[in-house]
Amino acid sequence: MSPIEFWLAMAGAALIGFLAGLLSFKVKSRWCPECGAMTYPRLPPGPERGSSSQI
Repeated sequence: MSPIEFWLAMAGAALIGFLAGLLSFKVKSRWCPECGAMTYPRLPPGPERGSSSQI
């Protein structure tokens, strides 16, 4: 097997793996399609998130 054939095989395998991952990836719905509200609970702001309760 020549180096060119090797790299073509590697590129083909990477492309197949990328497409398989792309097609199997599922994003959960984050917003209600009717009202636009968030579908998961929002965390309260903490010190690292910029809360306004600084002393």
